Amino acid sequence: METRAPQSTDEHNRNTRTVSPQNEKIVPEESAVSERPTTPKAISATEGLLVLGVSAIAYFLGWRFLFAYYSGFGLDPSLFVVSPTEVIFAGWRIYGLIAGLIVSAVVMRSIIQGFLRHSVQKQRLKAIVRGFYLLLAISVVIGLYVVSQLVWFFFGSGSASFIFYAFAFTDIALLWATFVFGEYIHRVARPTVTQDSVFTLYRIVFAVQKLWVVVIALATVLILALFSSGSGVVYSARDRQPETRLNKVTFYVDRQLSIPNGIQISDEVWCYSDLRLVTKTDDTYFAFRLDEVINDTATLYGIPKDRVIEFQTRPWYDRSDIP
Repeated sequence: METRAPQSTDEHNRNTRTVSPQNEKIVPEESAVSERPTTPKAISATEGLLVLGVSAIAYFLGWRFLFAYYSGFGLDPSLFVVSPTEVIFAGWRIYGLIAGLIVSAVVMRSIIQGFLRHSVQKQRLKAIVRGFYLLLAISVVIGLYVVSQLVWFFFGSGSASFIFYAFAFTDIALLWATFVFGEYIHRVARPTVTQDSVFTLYRIVFAVQKLWVVVIALATVLILALFSSGSGVVYSARDRQPETRLNKVTFYVDRQLSIPNGIQISDEVWCYSDLRLVTKTDDTYFAFRLDEVINDTATLYGIPKDRVIEFQTRPWYDRSDIP
């Protein structure tokens, strides 16, 4: 039998250092890792749809305000070009209300969930379900009143009042509270418990949680749209009154126009002053005089831009006379 001599220490170290190329692990240096360029995180489809939905709602609410506002002066905003930025900015009065509704919804959900989690024991789950039924019944009754008023507004001659909006937003709050109750029951109720007769109606009404959120969101947008239109009507009526916030404007044109109280400055220059500028299009200025408003109806004048030589504007609070 052949006896193999033991390896020397040097030979053992050489064999240990020999590594197969396939098994060699390359560890990058820290500097190489830190200098590697990072790619920005792409926006997910959900985030993109959320931004698109919020922008669409803001545009819709702004357009409702502009339509109601200009309709008070006898103008249809669809006849002239209004940029999307101007439409969205026109609804700025509603955005504060939206922020308040969102904050209120978050606070209400936190309070109700804390109450249900700490004050109500699980063995009293049936009492929570009965509370769910009670909130749902009240919200349905108030909702029927709100819907009947909406039908009256659209097909009758009525207009939304403070009481209507109080009931409408109260109904939205009750629907949201009902949803929070239902969400809690859905989370803590065991499948064996839900076979009880008390839970039968609950499982039918609260079958799809996302559907509840969609219904509440659509109801909120509908009420906000009506509120935006009402705001447009109110601001339009205000700007046809002595407390208007519309800028004063004086036009110098190259011919006589069908506007009363024009002053001929020279053979080719006519001056029309004490006007209030409502809006302008690509080719026309629209203005009126406060002293010609009769029964809340203003006589609107269209002044062609190609006839205007010069015009001067002043803030609504400036009471000085143009020399």
